[in-house]
Amino acid sequence: MSPPGAGPPRSDLSASSMAEEPELLDAARSFGFGLEYSGFVDPRAQGPASVESFLRSGLRERVVAMHGPFVDLMPGSMDEEVDAVARKRIARGIEICAETGIPGIVLHTGWFPKTYPGALWVENALRFWEAMAGGMRSGAAIYLENVYEEGPELLVELLDRLGDRRVRACLDLGHAHANSRLSVAGWIEALGHRIGRVHLHNNHGSRDEHNGLEGGTIDIEAACRLLERRCPEAAWNLEIMNGYAASMRLLSRLRPGLPPARGPSLTDAGGGSTIARSRRHGEPAGPPEAQ
Repeated sequence: MSPPGAGPPRSDLSASSMAEEPELLDAARSFGFGLEYSGFVDPRAQGPASVESFLRSGLRERVVAMHGPFVDLMPGSMDEEVDAVARKRIARGIEICAETGIPGIVLHTGWFPKTYPGALWVENALRFWEAMAGGMRSGAAIYLENVYEEGPELLVELLDRLGDRRVRACLDLGHAHANSRLSVAGWIEALGHRIGRVHLHNNHGSRDEHNGLEGGTIDIEAACRLLERRCPEAAWNLEIMNGYAASMRLLSRLRPGLPPARGPSLTDAGGGSTIARSRRHGEPAGPPEAQ
């Protein structure tokens, strides 16, 4: 498939600007991919000057989501001071979403194995994410990303108990493959309609390498086929450090674009079907109804 060239970015296919490598940015523009902006991950880059610099950079028109802060943060901590720092940093990330008009923010769940009993962590995390979701403007979304989870059960329980369709799962395939006892396919089946966003990268099952899609032991094509069946409205984002053009070419083949349609509304009847029609070129893909 030939790159489609310049034009509005797709919201259903994007790439993370982890290092803002010129090669990645050029490939994303060439293939029509949007960007998931990572420049606000560092808490030192969350001030007004950083936001203004981002808005002046010319990147905003291609950004379809952002990654929020996570360094040294532990949402769901029972320590009130640790919890307060996480609330401050993540609330600022949500504010930046509103200030810039970025339609969604990816945030780590904060789960660390062997730190808490799962039931206690879920109770703490439930209070934390209820408070964070309360700060989101209408139409924006929070995507909770698995990192060190050994299985999807806690994330499934957390999302179901939250019951807020602005809060979805960001399924990170590479993290699941490197850190979990369950297969990538098992994660997709378990999370199903709860998935609003997917991070795609490859590794060899023991370390979080963030390779291009051909650089590991995940069967990416099989995973993408299953994603299309179980969560067809979810956006796919490359979070890779190499293999940019080859990975974008592969995803463009697996998910060819459709003609633009009007953007979805949270009040649209039919939820997911409207989003599936409008998710392609340049329309913000808001969180669908639970199926």
